[in-house]
Amino acid sequence: MTMSFAKYITTPLTVSLLSCLLLSSCDVDWRSRKQIEEEKKEQMEHEQTLRELEATRRSVEASKALEKQKAAELAAKRAAEEAEEKELERQRVEEQKRLEEEARLAELQLKEDQYRERQRLQACIQFKGRKFASLTLRNGDTLENLKVTSADAIGVSFMHAHGIKRIPFTNLPDEIREACHYDPEAAKRREKLELKYKQAQYEAAHKLEMLERERKIKLKQLTTLSGDSPSSNTKPSTTPKASTQQGSLTVTVSGINQLGRDYKRGQKLLKIRAFANVPAYIEFNGERIVTLQPFVAREVDRMTSLTGQYKVVLRSVKDGAILDQESHNRKTGLSTSEL
Repeated sequence: MTMSFAKYITTPLTVSLLSCLLLSSCDVDWRSRKQIEEEKKEQMEHEQTLRELEATRRSVEASKALEKQKAAELAAKRAAEEAEEKELERQRVEEQKRLEEEARLAELQLKEDQYRERQRLQACIQFKGRKFASLTLRNGDTLENLKVTSADAIGVSFMHAHGIKRIPFTNLPDEIREACHYDPEAAKRREKLELKYKQAQYEAAHKLEMLERERKIKLKQLTTLSGDSPSSNTKPSTTPKASTQQGSLTVTVSGINQLGRDYKRGQKLLKIRAFANVPAYIEFNGERIVTLQPFVAREVDRMTSLTGQYKVVLRSVKDGAILDQESHNRKTGLSTSEL
């Protein structure tokens, strides 16, 4: 049996059939592996596509979330800006209202001040001519036989046996204060005006004095150079006469209390004006500050020390001789008569 089967399978036909079967099985197996690889590749591509799709979806969602966040921030910013604009507008309205109220209050206060000033002026006019046999002041002094000559915001001027004297309201009895409608603020304003007027008078007097002294120096210089007057019969000398060194120094101090030498304590501004007939220089507190040419006036400003002390000297360049000088306790070193 075995021998017959072996003999059967070794026939050419059998061998051919077996070969075909083997080849067919090998082809089927190769095709299945290729299909599996293609399916696996397709699966991997599908998975990659899914991953890319998921990544894209997440990116889109993140972009939408970011845009939504930006939109929310923009809306919040706009809301904040609108709230700020509303607050600014509210503040502007309140400020405008406050300014209008202040302006109205200032207007009413001005009208009230003008009315009180008219009442005070009328009272002062009516008070003129009043007579007092005796008047006791707030400091205890007693004056007799007084007649009111005038009244202003500061006080009342009385005529008495020794002349006319203005007594401030701060030293007058209450009944006179009430009769004249005494106002401390009006008194302060009047004092400032009077101080300003006195300062202007003081500066004008100094300027006139300076110009007069300069004129006398020039006149004396011309007289010295020309000799005797033209009407004189004496023949003028051909030898020039030596001219005398002369100079003029004026110091105007700002912040004086009254006309004269009463100064406020503390630092003050000095306006220094100098003139000389020879080359000279100004010395301020021992320091040389400016040089003068002959017959040319110079002006310079300086601040005093904190205590208000100062010393200004006009010296000759030639020999250092003092031509004029002023200090905080000595107004001038030369008088007009000495020129």
